[in-house]
Amino acid sequence: MTDRSTTAAIRLVRLDPTGSDRGALLLFLTTEDFDLSAPVPLFDLRIASSHRGHGLGVPALRALTDHVFRTLPEVTRFEGQTRDDNSAMRRVFAGAGWVKEAHYREGWPVAGGSPRASVGYGILRRDWETGTTTPVPWDDSP
Repeated sequence: MTDRSTTAAIRLVRLDPTGSDRGALLLFLTTEDFDLSAPVPLFDLRIASSHRGHGLGVPALRALTDHVFRTLPEVTRFEGQTRDDNSAMRRVFAGAGWVKEAHYREGWPVAGGSPRASVGYGILRRDWETGTTTPVPWDDSP
C-alpha cells in the first residue's frame, strides 16, 4: 500500500436519480426486495475500475461502517454479501473487521450463466465499539 492510498479521502456520495445514475438506480430498486422495518441497513460498495487495487476498499468500508453506526443508533448490526469469486471484496470485508457468517450455495443469480455462491459478512455494533470480534458458533448442531 502506498502513502497515497492510506491517506486518500473517503467520500460518501448520493446517487443522482434524475441524472447519470438513474438507470442503475431504477434497476436496483425494481429488482431488489427491501424489508424497511428491519434494523439492518443494505449497502452496495463499488470502487471505480480505475481506483481498484490501490488499497481503498478497506478504508471505504470502514468509513461506511463508522457512518452507519454513528448516525443510526438503532442499528445493531451491519451486513453485506458478495459473490464467492469476488476475492478482492472478500479480503476487504475481512480487512475491515467483518466476519464471514454465511455461504449460500448457488445463491447469487448470474444472467446467462450458472448461479454463484453468495458469501455473507457482518459486523456487530458492540464489536465495532470495542474493536473485538464475536465468533460465529459454527458447531452449534442440536
